[in-house]
Amino acid sequence: MKSPIETFFMKQIIIADDDPGVRDVFGLILTQAGYFVTLYSSGEVLLNNQFTPPNLFIIDKQLSGVDGLEVCKFLKQNQGTKDIPVLMTSASPNAARIAGEAGADGFLEKPFKMQALIKLIQDILRESN
Repeated sequence: MKSPIETFFMKQIIIADDDPGVRDVFGLILTQAGYFVTLYSSGEVLLNNQFTPPNLFIIDKQLSGVDGLEVCKFLKQNQGTKDIPVLMTSASPNAARIAGEAGADGFLEKPFKMQALIKLIQDILRESN
């Protein structure tokens, strides 16, 4: 278990994906890679500003209840979150273009390789500093 000091200095990532299996995979991969991960099953928490701002958001395009693109647009227009990078994910390769139009800083097509996910996150976080 990490100490409170170690947790404080870890990069924090919020993941919103309605598929519990995908959420678990993201959580396992990113926790093992040294990130502090918070998982949500919908975008409602994000739209209601009921979270502590992270270093990165990872949002699935196809969230139940609300479209992930709308969540991305909201975050990018909100004063408190507009500078936090957003990585959009989707099983549709055509979603990359519309994710960019919504303001996403990156796009990852599902299924993905663990190494590709980690590298993309590292690149996005490096660029945002």
